Amino acid sequence: MSFNKYIIDCGALRYNANKIKDEIGENVKLCGVIKADAYGHGSVTIANKLKDICNFFAVACIKEAIELRDRNILNSIIVLGIVPLSDIKYCVFNNISINISSITQLNSVIKKLKELNLTNDKLKIHLKINSGLNRLGFSKINDFKKALKIIDENDEILLEGIFTHFATKDNDEKFIDEQYKDFKKYVNLVKDRCIIIHNCNSFATMNKKEYRNSMVRCGFDLYGWEKGFKPVLSITSEIIQINYVEDATVGYDRTYHAHNQKIAVIPIGYADGFDRRLSNNFKVLVNGEFANVVGNICMDLCMIDVTNIKKVDIGTKVTILGIDGSNKISIYDYAKVLNTSPYEILLKFKNTRMDIIEK
Repeated sequence: MSFNKYIIDCGALRYNANKIKDEIGENVKLCGVIKADAYGHGSVTIANKLKDICNFFAVACIKEAIELRDRNILNSIIVLGIVPLSDIKYCVFNNISINISSITQLNSVIKKLKELNLTNDKLKIHLKINSGLNRLGFSKINDFKKALKIIDENDEILLEGIFTHFATKDNDEKFIDEQYKDFKKYVNLVKDRCIIIHNCNSFATMNKKEYRNSMVRCGFDLYGWEKGFKPVLSITSEIIQINYVEDATVGYDRTYHAHNQKIAVIPIGYADGFDRRLSNNFKVLVNGEFANVVGNICMDLCMIDVTNIKKVDIGTKVTILGIDGSNKISIYDYAKVLNTSPYEILLKFKNTRMDIIEK
């Protein structure tokens, strides 16, 4: 057992998924993005809770796909990153679709498939279009046309879909429009083929309805951190000691000087993802009230000032992420202080030393 609780609200998760499904309608597939251990929520847990709602699951690498198959997740899976040639056979026999981002990669995959001589079994592929993110994908229409010709001439592969990924959200909707306009040129070349066309992330799914096509890929909204959705993750700890400090420094390097204060110790530190840069620069919740983090955050512990908070004792709950009373701490609060993306905050927390609780 641990003092620290990593709480997954499965009811909120299913609410979010069904909200998206209701929004997109029956004719649009939902691909649940569960890469990076489902943004830290636990990919197997999330997949099990959503396997009756999501048509596809998206992962970043083959290792993530294998983990799902090993745990008997049978939904269609697409690997958004590049799959090593050594894993192509596994993909064929386990219904895992792969991303093809260039002519060179396509030819290498076909060569590998011919060497494997898998007879009637085909590899499902999705052609990735670089519409402006300038990461993976086809950037030239002529290369895309060549790819289609190569696919048509080789029976070992099945073109299951084409896709792109938007570079911006509400901070630059104009660029989303520009990307989609470019992507549409590629879509027009395959409009007579019965394939899956997908490009919308969570933001575009909810705010660019005209761009949805036949499937949307949602991650962030599944986990509930946009308006109208319910946060799935919360993290709590508890007080393990209280010190009455009259006139002394607190913590490593003596960065905080206490004067007649009640300082509580909680067993969470930067080894658990409670970033050291939050030292003297963040607040947690105790009995619904904010308590300042004081002194440098340690690897396994940190200290908070509870001088003015009533009914505080050893065992009192401390909210690290989530709601307590009328106040809350969100990933946006962390992102603002740490000057980073809220996505990164979800991945910063490590649950390996916490009790993972599903409710």
